[in-house]
Amino acid sequence: MLHSRAKWLWQRTTTQQREACFYSGLGAKPGLFIHERLDTLTEILATFRLAVGDADTDSASDAAILFARSVMTESFFGLSKLPDAWESVIAEWIKGTAFSEILKGLNATQTQRTQAFVQMELSSGLFGRQKPFGFRRSPLTIPVRVNLATDRLSR
Repeated sequence: MLHSRAKWLWQRTTTQQREACFYSGLGAKPGLFIHERLDTLTEILATFRLAVGDADTDSASDAAILFARSVMTESFFGLSKLPDAWESVIAEWIKGTAFSEILKGLNATQTQRTQAFVQMELSSGLFGRQKPFGFRRSPLTIPVRVNLATDRLSR
């Protein structure tokens, strides 16, 4: 089985693609997914970084949501229990809206999903310390920090 898997991989990928998948810690399917969209995803992340640098929360929110939509089409990066209003959660979180305001009016299920989304994907995810949105199994990073005490973005 290992031999057939290796043969399949070598017949369908270039050396550069195999190295990128290996060094990023991704398997063939998610690695090739990223590789095929690398220019677009890089452009989105560059837009996000510039917006953060300019303190343009509307543009940063738009870029973050576009990035999330782009990568969530691959099941490896998708999340199974997103809050219904995940896009507005991202936007409001980036804009510095108090978390209690983001949660206001949500039922118990949506409150739990929103809390998990913010803790797992936003605070330590896309804009946080380690891994980008939906990449809990990947070592990719974005050079933006969040002050968890204030939930504010910084360069």
